[in-house]
Amino acid sequence: MDIKDLIVFKAVADEGAISRAAQKMNYVQSTVTMRIQHLESELGTPLFYRNGKGVDLNANGKTLLPYVEQMLKLMDQSIAAVQERNGSPSGTLRIGSRNRRLPSACRRCSPPTAKRFQKSILF
Repeated sequence: MDIKDLIVFKAVADEGAISRAAQKMNYVQSTVTMRIQHLESELGTPLFYRNGKGVDLNANGKTLLPYVEQMLKLMDQSIAAVQERNGSPSGTLRIGSRNRRLPSACRRCSPPTAKRFQKSILF
């Protein structure tokens, strides 16, 4: 299942028409139709009732919609969580040495570095 197919499915369900969903997403109508057909083919069942004025979700579409909404929400949250880190180091910093004097020397010279980490363990 392609996430773009799910995004298109949600847009069509929200708009109630393939043409309005295509316009909202800046897609041509044929692309939206193709993605819906691909999703329906993959699932092996129609998801919409088609009528002259647009589309309505059928029972299968109504069953799928809350799962799609949840998946899209999780996708947005995962993107935000990764971007929130902004490439900054985090986690546990572990420094080990066979030299017994090195740990005490590290304690004196590394506090600025260690502060950038949530937790540092020097042993």
